[in-house]
Amino acid sequence: MTARISLIATLITVVLFFSCDTERNIAPVFKTYFTKYYGEDGNQFAVDLAVNPDGTMVMVGTSQSQTDQTNYAFIVKVDNEGTVLWQRKMGDRDEEPVDIEFDSRNDIIVVSNFESRAIRITRISQSGASIDSTLIENPAGIFGTAITEINNATGHFFLVSGYAGPGLVGDGDPVTVANDEQDLLIYKIDPSFDLPPKLELEQGGEKVGKIAKIFQSQINGPIRYYRFGDSDRPLSQGGNFRQTFEVVRLNEFFVPSTLVQAGSTDEVQISSEAIAMPIAGQPGFVMVGSTGQGASKRIFVAQYNDLRPELTVRLKPIISTPRPAEGVSVAYGEQESIFVLADEQQDNNNYDIYLAKFESDGAFGGEMRFGSIEGNDRAAAVRVLPDQRVAVFGTIELETQKKMMLTLISPQGTFLE
Repeated sequence: MTARISLIATLITVVLFFSCDTERNIAPVFKTYFTKYYGEDGNQFAVDLAVNPDGTMVMVGTSQSQTDQTNYAFIVKVDNEGTVLWQRKMGDRDEEPVDIEFDSRNDIIVVSNFESRAIRITRISQSGASIDSTLIENPAGIFGTAITEINNATGHFFLVSGYAGPGLVGDGDPVTVANDEQDLLIYKIDPSFDLPPKLELEQGGEKVGKIAKIFQSQINGPIRYYRFGDSDRPLSQGGNFRQTFEVVRLNEFFVPSTLVQAGSTDEVQISSEAIAMPIAGQPGFVMVGSTGQGASKRIFVAQYNDLRPELTVRLKPIISTPRPAEGVSVAYGEQESIFVLADEQQDNNNYDIYLAKFESDGAFGGEMRFGSIEGNDRAAAVRVLPDQRVAVFGTIELETQKKMMLTLISPQGTFLE
């Protein structure tokens, strides 16, 4: 395995070397990035990454032993140079994490799906010690996607987004669909984890869909929430059920009002991640995912302002790559530059990890690709560290095992023009 890792590192170095156009730039390039692998015996699959204000990082994924293909949640904390501070398994068998965040006490909050029948929210200290956890259960099947901490005039709580089969709490669908498959859910969780979860919203009317993230408006005024994700909900009775990016404004009682859809009229758009970020100096949001299907699949990005969640045109919404690609994660850096991470399909139907940078005016700023030779590698998350280095987190396939990969890249000199 050591020889294979060295070969991969050499390949990345060669790519970066030839991206430099002067001798003066060659030496710093070798110091502007590194790649490290994390895990234990067996396979580990990257899921999400969160960055502390001091630059330390907490990575979460799933782990399988060589003899047991059952998934366990696996969590690792590293310093700002990628050195392991601690790592551990967590939860039970058949548990798969989907989101990691830090709460207002700087504890680690992990959302995971447990045996396809429950959502578990686990709180862990920054030293790796378990604090407490709570379950949202439904024997018919329920799946979590993300968590958001809220602290406003209505109280202090967590909002957990997810989805389940139709009819969880009765027929509340605005449009009747005979083969409705998924209803979108929002649960309110008391931060003590002592009270039962409260279902605040079940919204149907679509065959498929999901909530990528819930945000509270950052603008003063009436309390508003935004639900980012996708669905094939038609805007009118009798409309076409075509899956597309969707943003829904909710009032303080979680009653939906404004609905905004983004995407072309003849393709499917599926969301992966949404983040809050400034747009032209004002509060806003960006969501990434894919548009199209099969060989025509491309990265799709949409930006929204906070006051009115209407699509802005600052960023080119469709990113074309030589091969089919699907947007997975997004982050922003200095001067509102945007980093988009994606899975790019190769000729052998395996995937490499693709990273693109865009400047604040939407101009293309460069791209990089990561991957093992003939391996099937997957993107998980991109984040910008306090010192503006870019952290790329994903799964790399080595000779006999898959490992979680962390690559740190300097914002200067490493992107291929």
